[in-house]
Amino acid sequence: QFSGRIMGEINLEESVAQPFPAALKQVYHNMSFEQKAAVHGLCCKHMPGIVMPLLFMSGEISPVEYAKGLIALRIKSKEQFSQILADTAKVQSWLDCGLHRHRTEKKIAGIIKEGEGDTIEFKSTLRWDIRAGKTNPAIEHACLKTISAFLNSWGGTLLIGVRDDGSIEGIETDRLPNEDKFLLHIWTLIRTCLGKDFTPYIRTRLEKVSDKTVCMVSCRPSTRPVFLKQPGFTEEMYIRVGPSSNAMDISEALKYIEDHYQ
Repeated sequence: QFSGRIMGEINLEESVAQPFPAALKQVYHNMSFEQKAAVHGLCCKHMPGIVMPLLFMSGEISPVEYAKGLIALRIKSKEQFSQILADTAKVQSWLDCGLHRHRTEKKIAGIIKEGEGDTIEFKSTLRWDIRAGKTNPAIEHACLKTISAFLNSWGGTLLIGVRDDGSIEGIETDRLPNEDKFLLHIWTLIRTCLGKDFTPYIRTRLEKVSDKTVCMVSCRPSTRPVFLKQPGFTEEMYIRVGPSSNAMDISEALKYIEDHYQ
């Protein structure tokens, strides 16, 4: 049954309860969703039965061994060797993309699980006031406060598109035309309100989480004090105090600069 050629869905639940089939069944069930999909794809593409795709996807044989195996079993001809390798390369590339997404989601999930604190903060949006249903410079100001406070303190990570409770809002709510426009908007704010000199300390990355997009803003500690100068707001210096970004008066700022940047 396992070595038969399978045209449609693979049903391992109906296999006979023998040691070898049971082992294959266990290997299959231990695979990720993406690996299982790849096994199905190889079965439909090459018609090799279940054993060879399982061995390949579990890492027991290399792409070359997989191709040679299909030829040795007379499932494919020698002339098809290069095409088989090309097919396996596509499968591996697709799996690598899925693995990257999984790792990124896992990393963001880990940050969210850790919760807001000295070096982590969540913002639902960059510019959109969800309650008022329109853009609001105060929302932008809140994000810039966090970034400037991270720069003036120990660094940190701002996740835009994540609500206070850790659920995913997504930057789609900001209603910018596309992801490029979103990045252009946030970097324009950073350059004009914080200063071009501080851009080397900041990195942004957009990642898909639960079919929504989250912007991860990673900040390193700056070697010089950073002041937030946004039109319509008072120029101030912010630092992290626990899970919040606090403004400093002139005397506090002077003392902090003297102690922190010397």
